Amino acid sequence: MFDRKLFSCFSSIVVNKTPFSCYNVYMATAEQTKNAKDFSEYWKDKGAEKQEAQRYWIGLLQEVLGIENPSRYIEFEKPVKLSHASFIDGFINSTKVLIEQKGSKVDLTKAYPQSDGAILTPYQQAKRYADELPYDLRPRWIVVSNFKEIHIHDMNNPHTEPEIVKLGNLEKEYYRLQFLVDIKNEKIRREEEISLQAGILVGKLYDALIKEYINPDEKSLRSLNILCVRLVFCLYAEDAGFFESRTCFEDYVKSFNLPDLREGLIKLFKGLDTKLENRNPTDEQKAKIEKTAQAILDARAKYPESSLADLYDETFMPSELRKAHQSNDRAVMEAYGFAKDMTETEIVAELFKIYEKLTKESK
Repeated sequence: MFDRKLFSCFSSIVVNKTPFSCYNVYMATAEQTKNAKDFSEYWKDKGAEKQEAQRYWIGLLQEVLGIENPSRYIEFEKPVKLSHASFIDGFINSTKVLIEQKGSKVDLTKAYPQSDGAILTPYQQAKRYADELPYDLRPRWIVVSNFKEIHIHDMNNPHTEPEIVKLGNLEKEYYRLQFLVDIKNEKIRREEEISLQAGILVGKLYDALIKEYINPDEKSLRSLNILCVRLVFCLYAEDAGFFESRTCFEDYVKSFNLPDLREGLIKLFKGLDTKLENRNPTDEQKAKIEKTAQAILDARAKYPESSLADLYDETFMPSELRKAHQSNDRAVMEAYGFAKDMTETEIVAELFKIYEKLTKESK
C-alpha cells in the first residue's frame, strides 16, 4: 500500500514545507522505546506464574503502552463456570482480550494435564474459558504468555498460527501490542513502518546536528527539520534501490572533506529548485501544493487526541483527511507531469528517478 505520509513529504520538499513533524513522531516513540527496553531488561530473568503475573501485565500496560490506571483497565482472576472452579488470569473488557499466563519454564506449544484430567495447550485452555463466557464478553483476542514470549491468537482467524512477540525484541516490536489498548488497532504483524523508522532516524539526525547551533531561532530549527527529512529520503532511496547504486548518497557524502560537506549538501538540495525538463513545478503549482499540504495539517488538527497510526488507518481515516491527501496527490502529480493512471509504485519510482538525476547534476 502506498504510504500517504511518504508522498506528502515529497510535496513538502517541493515547497520547502513539512506537512507533518517527523521529529514529534521521534520524540513520542523514543520514550516508548526506552520504556520497552527497560521493561524487557527487568523481566528477562523473572517469570513465576502466581507471584509475578499481575505485576508483569500491569507493568506492560502502564510502562510500555501508557495506561495510567492499569489496575482499573485489566481484570485479574475473572471467574468462569466450568465443571470445576476456574479463573481467567487476565481479561481486558474494552478491547476484548483474554490472557492466559504461564510460568517462564512452560512451553506454550505443548499440552499439559488440567485439574479435570484434560490434556490441553495453554491456548486450548484459554479457548475453553472463552467458550464459556457470555456472548458479549467473548474475546476478540486470546493471548498466552510465559513472560518470555507473548502468543497472540486472532479469533477472527482462529485457525491461523499465532503472532509471536518475544520479550527480547520488545524494544523494536512493542507497537505490535497496541491492540491491547486500542480497539481500532489490529496491526499486530511485523511490517515495515516507514513513518516510524523515518521519525526515529530524523530525531537522531536532529539531536546530532542541533548541538552545532548556538541559540538557534525558530527559522533555524525549521530549516534543520527540513534538512533532516531530506537526508532521510536519500537514505531511504538507497535502501529501496531507486538510486543507481545502494551507496549512491553515501559515496556522495564521503566525497567531501568534513568542512566542505555543508556546501556539498547545499549544492545537492539546490537542485530541487532548478528546472528539470517539463517536470519542474511552476510558482503557481508550488502554491497549489503548499495550499493542499496546509489542508492536510488543518484536517489533522481537528483530531488532536488521535495518533498518526489512528489517522492513517485505512479503515478509520477521517474523510476530510483522505480528501486533503487526494487533493495534495493530484497537485503533486500535476506539477511533475505524471499521468493520472500511473500506479502508486510507478509514482514513487519516478520521484526517486528525478531525485537521482538531481543528485548527479549536483556533483
